[in-house]
Amino acid sequence: MLKSGIIAIGLLAASQAVATTTVSTFDFTSSSNFSSTPGGYGNTYEISQGTLDLDIKAFADTGSNGTVEDAKVSSNSHGLLVYNRDEGSSQHTVDNDGARDMLFFDFNKSVALTKLNIGWSTNDSDMVVVGFNTLPTYNSSSTWSSLASAITAGTHAVFEIIHHGATSGWNSFNSGGFESKYWLVGAYNKFFGSSSGYEHGKDYVKIAGIMTSHESTTTTPPVEANAPASLGLMAAALVFMWNRRRVQK
Repeated sequence: MLKSGIIAIGLLAASQAVATTTVSTFDFTSSSNFSSTPGGYGNTYEISQGTLDLDIKAFADTGSNGTVEDAKVSSNSHGLLVYNRDEGSSQHTVDNDGARDMLFFDFNKSVALTKLNIGWSTNDSDMVVVGFNTLPTYNSSSTWSSLASAITAGTHAVFEIIHHGATSGWNSFNSGGFESKYWLVGAYNKFFGSSSGYEHGKDYVKIAGIMTSHESTTTTPPVEANAPASLGLMAAALVFMWNRRRVQK
């Protein structure tokens, strides 16, 4: 007796994880590029590129005995500026003259900071860039020396941009692709760099932009096979069963 049956075939394409590299360029030369630009010491500038968010703050060692205090971050057509607590309105470069100015970049995900655009400089333009994965304890007694010791005790990377003179334009570094959520960027700072001699020329810069890259993984969900393919397989299975019955007779 021929047994009838129903063959249910559910074919699913396997899900796939695809790794991609996303490159983002942040332009700091136009106020319209920022989503938030409050004023005052301790302020935070906010800017985004796609799903990448960046908060920017400024600090300088203007306190008693060289302690680090919050400064004011700003921008103009040349890029990011820093007004520290010891300077007047005309002194707004990111510099190491008297006090060492540093910008703190806080991303919403780990990125490799790979390029920096100097929009303006004078006298000298040596810089230091520090990436780190754990925030050090910051309080009223913190100095660049103590913060550098705390940062370098963990996973970190230090990059130097040395020019021996004023220059502008894009500078590449971090060819190894070190990724971090937190970055300090500023005029050369001997507490993070390799030589105090690079501070002697007094560096003054404005930062027009940065370029970052980060790896992201996209997983495609399983997709049900199309109906014609499934029906074809069902028909082939039925023919096989019929032929098998004829042979058995």
